[in-house]
This record gives sequence, structure tokens and C-alpha cells, in this order.
Amino acid sequence: MLINCQHDPNIVVFTKPFVWYMNHSGFVLATNTATIVMDYYTDPEAVLSPYLNSDLPLIFLVSHEHYDHWNPDILNLRSQTPSYYILDEACRNYFKETGFPIDERYMRFVHSPMGLDSIGFEQLPFEDFRVFGSTDAGSSFFFRTEGISYFHAGDLNNWDWKDEESSAMEANYREKLDEIQGYLSSCSGTIDVAFVAVDGRLMDRAISGAEIFIDYFAPKILLPMHLNGGTDYPQVLAKKNARSGTKIVNLQRPGDRIDEGGRRIPPCVKEVY
Repeated sequence: MLINCQHDPNIVVFTKPFVWYMNHSGFVLATNTATIVMDYYTDPEAVLSPYLNSDLPLIFLVSHEHYDHWNPDILNLRSQTPSYYILDEACRNYFKETGFPIDERYMRFVHSPMGLDSIGFEQLPFEDFRVFGSTDAGSSFFFRTEGISYFHAGDLNNWDWKDEESSAMEANYREKLDEIQGYLSSCSGTIDVAFVAVDGRLMDRAISGAEIFIDYFAPKILLPMHLNGGTDYPQVLAKKNARSGTKIVNLQRPGDRIDEGGRRIPPCVKEVY
């Protein structure tokens, strides 16, 4: 049953996966077995707050150390269950500079091409987890949980600024996608839900990386992120790829969410039973 209500952080349902949009490239994936937080930057609608009171483990993924993807405040969030951190190797600089203690029971610093066997954390509900590279900084993440596969690209994108580096950039991007494709082919894997940059600063090239990604992987759902003001580009992407079989879901307001079918649910709607 769906009801309209004021934003109430105490109403939480753990019956099926939901993806919540926090801000920029930050999302919360709420599953039946864990809460997975990707590239936490800011959380103006306090999407994460109710999950801090859950009995499910919290897992933070950080693709690289740019300020709009890595917010060290996540280290100080208090929850009822242990929090686990899978951080790009470059985030280690923060710990060196500040002296913040590294708890190896709950933290891993990762880089491409690490997988579950080298990351560990066997207690977490990942059926697969793989770290891939980027065309800018850090890492990108592929993982599968509860039978659904996700790919968070971080800053992996075709950063085509229409200059003398354009051809080399696209070649580098395709090379990175080839690596991902090779891995998926080796394990008969697919991508169900993808989070990919559609950066407005690239102007008429803003959607090129996402279009190439769709051509490679045909994800069931693609969520544009890292818009940097390019709020019209997700709709452009959707129109140009209407027949691709990939559903483009435009989450722009912090607190928006989708269910496992890609249905957008505004912040003022909660599902209760």
C-alpha cells in the first residue's frame, strides 16, 4: 500500500530493494540483508538516518577521494550494527594526514582488479564484488546481492571536453569497459542497475559516456548521476535511447527513490504494510 505522508525517517521497509538518491553521485541501496551506501557526499534529506537504527549491516563504498565522492563524516556515523568501509586506495591519504585509526576488521582499501577473494568480508551479503578502474580518479564497483547486479561508475566516464584529447579519452573509456565486459563474459554476468555520470559541464557530450555504456551492457535500469547542473540531460538521454531496452530513471531531488522495477517514488511517498 502506498500512502502520502510527510518525510518521516522512522518509516522504513526492508521487504525488497530500493535505491534512494542522496545527492550528486550518492545513493543508498536498501536491501533485505544490508544497507549499501555509495559515494556519500551530502544527505540533505536525511535518507540514511533511519538505516542507522536498523539491525542490518551498513556498507560504505567510496570510489575515490574527490570531495564530492568521499566524505570522511561517514567514519563518525553511529549505527546499531557494525559499519563496513570499502574505500578506494587513495582514501588512505586521509588517514595518514589526520591520524584517524584504521580498523582492519571493518575497513578495506581497494583498487582494480580486486575481487571478493582479496577483499574478504565474507560475512557481508555479496554474491560477487569486483573493483574496476576509472578514466579519472580511483575505482568503479560491480557487485551482486540478492540476485541483482549493480555497477557504480564513480568517475569512470567518457570525459570528452572536445579538445585534442577527445579521441584518446574515448579509447581509454572503451578500454575500461572492455575489461568489465571481459569479466562479465567470464562469469555469465550482466548489469541490472547502473549509476553513470551524465555531467552537464560536457555540454553536448554529456550523455556520450552513458550511451556507450548502454551499447556495451544494456543495463535494465540506468540512473544518471554527477549532473553538475545538467538537469536536462537525463531526459535527452532517455529520448535518444527510448528503444534501447534500458530504462533511464531521472532522480534529481534528494530523497527520490526507485523500487526494483525502476518505478520512481517521490520523497513524500512511503510504502508501509
